[in-house]
Amino acid sequence: MSSTFQKYGGFGSVSRVVLSFYEMVLDSEIVGHHFDDVDMARLMDHQTKFVSALMGGPSAMTDDRLAHVHHALDISAQEFDEVVRLLGEAMRDHGMADADIREVAREFQTRRGCILRPGVLIFLYPITIQLSRTGVVTRRKRGRCQKPLRPYGTRHQRRCVSLVVIPARCR
Repeated sequence: MSSTFQKYGGFGSVSRVVLSFYEMVLDSEIVGHHFDDVDMARLMDHQTKFVSALMGGPSAMTDDRLAHVHHALDISAQEFDEVVRLLGEAMRDHGMADADIREVAREFQTRRGCILRPGVLIFLYPITIQLSRTGVVTRRKRGRCQKPLRPYGTRHQRRCVSLVVIPARCR
């Protein structure tokens, strides 16, 4: 059985979809502001690879990398949903079947946690954690959020009694 990527002609057709998609994204009142000072040619190249992977094509982007590049963007659920909607619209404009669009949207939804702003995770017992370079943690003290501790280097360990991933409203 061939993948959706192969069914629609590979990178050539995906790159046309991505070009249309970004025309819509840049015009969007909801997400357009995220792309004001972005190298769009480079971004479209990365997005073509990402959408290809969503369609069952070759993938070079891991979930960790996806989380790293979106970490500082503070993307809301509404913005994420708008991007999924616009991608589906671009795919529909290029003649892709609704069932295939739903399949790609489902695959995109599995990456939701890598792209959205972080929520709160609290550990109330002594633990040692491994943080990736993009991890943001802090100690929880008397119910208040404190400034996040940003790990340095490629791997970093920290032992605490309780740790919290900082939600956007606490920054």
